[in-house]
Order: sequence, then C-alpha cells, then structure tokens
Amino acid sequence: MERNGIEVVASAPGKIIWLGPDPNGGWGVDILTDIDGLAVGEFHLKPVEGLKEGLRVERNQLIGWVEFPPGPPHIHLDIKQYRRNGLYFMDTYSPSFKDGCIEYLLLSQGKAEPIKGGCSPGYWIVTNTPTYP
Repeated sequence: MERNGIEVVASAPGKIIWLGPDPNGGWGVDILTDIDGLAVGEFHLKPVEGLKEGLRVERNQLIGWVEFPPGPPHIHLDIKQYRRNGLYFMDTYSPSFKDGCIEYLLLSQGKAEPIKGGCSPGYWIVTNTPTYP
C-alpha cells in the first residue's frame, strides 16, 4: 500500500470476537466467520467509529483504514481455526508439505508448534487460484 488511510474491509462475514491495540502499530480485529470455526484477523488499522466486539460484519463491509505509522503501510491478514483441542494458526500461502499447508497450534502467548495440515480450496497457496465455497 502506498499510504496510510486506505479503506480496510471485512474479509469474511461473521462476528467480531476481539478488537484491540496491536503492539506493533494500529489496531487489530478478529472476526469469527460463519464457516467451521474459522476466524480471520486483520491488523494495522484504525477502526471505524462504533466497531466493537460482538458486532456482526459482512464481507466487504468497511471496518477501518490502514494505519501503520512505524513503517511502510500494510495490513496483516491471518486465518485461525478454533477446535476442541486448541487454536490453530494457518499459513495459507506457503505450504512446506507436499500436500498441505502449515498450521501452528498455539501453545501459549508467542509460542506455537508447527504441524502438518490440509488446505481447503478457498486458501491461497502457491499452486492454486483460490475458490470459495
């Protein structure tokens, strides 16, 4: 992105389950989607007035503007899945296994264990163009 202030939209429909300051700059938001316990996180933004935890958002709804004063303006997007045995972060772009993406089981704050995981057709990976269910 060439500058701060560019619009940021919700990448998926769902409910905001966390909204707070990002220690690296700006604010972050986690949206629990309507799909299988998946959550998306968007970070380094200035939220719109009235955005709060528990609020439902729709895909492409304005949720804020890029705000990353410490360095080049950008947004971080992550995908997580809540499961019975924990919270998993998914690397959906760079698979290091022949037939899957890397997933990380969150062990504690700042510590995660890499494990092998599958990729749904909706994930961005090096060898495909994403499709959405």
